[in-house]
Amino acid sequence: MEFELLYWHWVVFGIGLMMLEIFIPSFTILWFGAGAIIVGGMLFVFPEASLTAQCFLWALSSCIFTGLWFKFLKPLSVDKTMAGLSLSLIH
Repeated sequence: MEFELLYWHWVVFGIGLMMLEIFIPSFTILWFGAGAIIVGGMLFVFPEASLTAQCFLWALSSCIFTGLWFKFLKPLSVDKTMAGLSLSLIH
């Protein structure tokens, strides 16, 4: 009997990675989970996709999501207030 990855395996793996983000608050594992869910969706539509194609799509989508996070979303969350800084540091 040969093990075959089904779409729901990827979805469960993705949700598991997203839940792991609770313990590792870096927002990088979240995007790997999102990539796994993308692969699950692709596998639902194209169930004959090879394991190589699945892993490639997971790596590609995870890298794209992570890159977009660092490029666009993370800079928006930087605290640009001067709260807590002494006036001597400002001048």
